[in-house]
Amino acid sequence: MILQRLYELALREQLMDDPAFEALPVPYLVTIGEGGDYLGLIDIRGEKTLPARGKAAARTVRDKGRMMKVPRAHGNTANQGFARFFADTLPRVLPVAVEEKDRNKAEASRVTFWEQIDTAAAESEDPALQAIQAFGRRLEEFTDRIRADQTREEPALTDRVTFAYRGSGGPTVLELEPVRAWFSALYARLNADKQGDGPTGVCQVTGIVGPIPRSHATKLQGVPGGMSVGVSLISFDKAAFGHYGLDGAENAAIGYAATEGYLRALDALLKNTLPSVKNCGGKSKLVVGGTAFLYWTKERVDTGFMNLLDDPTDEPMKQLVDSVHKGKNAGDALDATPFYLLALSGNAALAIVRGYLETTLPEAKANVARWFADLRIADTGKDYSGAVNDKFSLKALAAATIPLKRGSPDWEKLPERVSEGLLTAALKGQPVSDAVLIACLHRLAVEGSDGFRSARMALIKLILIRKGVLVDDQLKPDKPQHAAYVYGRFLAICEEIQRAALGKVNATIVDRFYGRLSTAPALILRRMIDGALDHLKKVRTTKEGLHRRLDERLAAVVALMPPDPLNGQMSFEDQARFSIGYYHEKAATYRRMALIRAKKDEEAEKAAGEKAAKAAKK
Repeated sequence: MILQRLYELALREQLMDDPAFEALPVPYLVTIGEGGDYLGLIDIRGEKTLPARGKAAARTVRDKGRMMKVPRAHGNTANQGFARFFADTLPRVLPVAVEEKDRNKAEASRVTFWEQIDTAAAESEDPALQAIQAFGRRLEEFTDRIRADQTREEPALTDRVTFAYRGSGGPTVLELEPVRAWFSALYARLNADKQGDGPTGVCQVTGIVGPIPRSHATKLQGVPGGMSVGVSLISFDKAAFGHYGLDGAENAAIGYAATEGYLRALDALLKNTLPSVKNCGGKSKLVVGGTAFLYWTKERVDTGFMNLLDDPTDEPMKQLVDSVHKGKNAGDALDATPFYLLALSGNAALAIVRGYLETTLPEAKANVARWFADLRIADTGKDYSGAVNDKFSLKALAAATIPLKRGSPDWEKLPERVSEGLLTAALKGQPVSDAVLIACLHRLAVEGSDGFRSARMALIKLILIRKGVLVDDQLKPDKPQHAAYVYGRFLAICEEIQRAALGKVNATIVDRFYGRLSTAPALILRRMIDGALDHLKKVRTTKEGLHRRLDERLAAVVALMPPDPLNGQMSFEDQARFSIGYYHEKAATYRRMALIRAKKDEEAEKAAGEKAAKAAKK
């Protein structure tokens, strides 16, 4: 089914209309003059603006190069001495400086490249190709100048380069119609020879009887965890891949057209080059940890709402909610086209399917809108200071389940199914696995007060809601509260009292007692109450007003506790309630402090304005 959907996508996007070429970025251009003169190496990359994200401001960077129709690989790119026609990486084309260990491989491919230019120039008789051919025969003469340009431009050795003959001010060699026609004929001839020598069978995708390829040679690049040269989704070149006596292509009977189609569709999805996605954010891929999520629809429609899962922002979020609301009011989905999602990761040379789902576009949109609503929670971060936030990316939520390594998520610790499970839950409106909740609770127990990051707490809240537990987005003191939630609030107040009494300490009450209070409160509750009362006595001697407020809050939350503390081990669900109670109480404190600061700033600004007005009258 997956291959059939990909083949349908290739047909819809007309990805096979030009079978001899594929769209690839080319960042550098060699200009050639009369008689093969070397005119220079030119950087033809454009610029793009990266939007502001978090603390990082918007910035302008170079893109990967100009997208061009480059000849498809006519053989195995991993073979020693292979080179593409007319455009390839710098060491395969020019005598640039490379490391000693790579020199022989680069020289072998360069010989192949210029032999191919000789063949193409002789058979096509194109003047531009003949000028490029003359340049190739004078390469040694230009080596020093080429390397000087290499030093100036500092290209990566993996960057592609092609040619332009400026003797007539013409386009690049890849845009010359006689050259394109010549290579198209060559590619068709090579394919016909290959198909004529292979087996025949019924294609499992199209149902058509015809030649079956012996291998699916095109490698997919951009799959996390895969080799840099690319990975294969389908492989049957080993005895272990045999099945009931069927070997090789007989075991995976997929025709040439279907093979070409699914590979081109996957390549376009991985590279974000589908023509239809240019008008909806230009994306068809979302990467979290070691998994790439590829998404598309049966018909050409806007899938830009998926960008919110990677980078949630205010206006697109509002547009999503509005579109879902309009669809419900209409009484029928405006566009019930099927929506597909494929999760891939790499294991050396193979691509692994981590998950696949089909739903409809309206359902996916409605479920994503509900996903963000379920995540909405008071945010203790500097940007929100206790105000409610729902803009948590899928990457931030996945990171909430794993430890940090030098300040960044340790993605190697992310279990394979976590990100796939979160995205499936977002698109299908399903509950999230208990394993994710347990991972979050474990991180809280290990990290103490530093572990209460807003994304982690938003994820815990969502998990509870999807278990049928009612959870508010912020503290609502007047509403009935579960005992576990109350104990969490109690811990937050005890921490605040400790800070007021002792200032900064090496290990807070949360660091010392969170694990015990959140799992078996009866064992530690009395001791914590006595400790809080002792700390309040110290606060009273120096801060009478603060003592009164903290004493009232402590009394209020103790009054909400059940007469008998919860005995035994609290369930994971109750531990989650406990963590939310603690977090809500802290967020409420942050919010009060932010409002007080805002009021003081407003009063100071008002006083300054009045003072300035009086000075102006004088």
